[in-house]
Amino acid sequence: HLTKDEGSQYIGQAAGEVLDNLSQAYAAGGAIKDFAFAGSHELASVIGGWRRGRFYVIAGRPGMGKTTTGLSWLLRTALKGHGVMFFSLEMSRAELTEIALCDLAWSHERRIEYREISTTATTRPGFEDRFTTIAEASRQFTSIPLMISDRAGQTIADIRSQALQYAQRLETQGKRLEVICIDHLNLIRASDRYQGSKTAETEEVSAALKQLAKDLQCAVVCLCQLNRAVEGR
Repeated sequence: HLTKDEGSQYIGQAAGEVLDNLSQAYAAGGAIKDFAFAGSHELASVIGGWRRGRFYVIAGRPGMGKTTTGLSWLLRTALKGHGVMFFSLEMSRAELTEIALCDLAWSHERRIEYREISTTATTRPGFEDRFTTIAEASRQFTSIPLMISDRAGQTIADIRSQALQYAQRLETQGKRLEVICIDHLNLIRASDRYQGSKTAETEEVSAALKQLAKDLQCAVVCLCQLNRAVEGR
């Protein structure tokens, strides 16, 4: 009784809405309501896009580029005008921004590593050219709806609170929060209920993130670090 639609609906009505959405998407030449651009056309061809209310996990071993890949996808989601909030529980905002700048400045002719634009790299040959390139790329950041939170040790409640605040801010701008990304699952602080059991804590956090996606009606993308022991299987 607290939700707008009371959480229930006849399947005939639901089917009508699905058909209406399909008709509108067909007429518009693509998804216009329930999906946000997935960040790459290859990924979009597989999953369609980041879908509201859905929970996604991107997993990989340590050092394989999960953060770089996830950030690159979500950066391009935001460049399409979709509201994105990126929770970085490991890297700082400065590190993420350096990676994002190098990503946007990338070309087949010139590749700039984020280590090459750190303050310790200013004396290396070619820094002025690299600075000019990333300065031009940074102009794309001026109006994209991408918010970064880099506080460590956050709980699901912390993430929910900040996401709601950002969603309200976007609403005043005529936009909506489409995607939340957390980097990474293993660093989200669980409750004390299952303390000592990593498996149970992971299940608790995953279930909470699924619920968050439904409650906020946005996609939740979570990066996850796999144990190196998988190589021994």
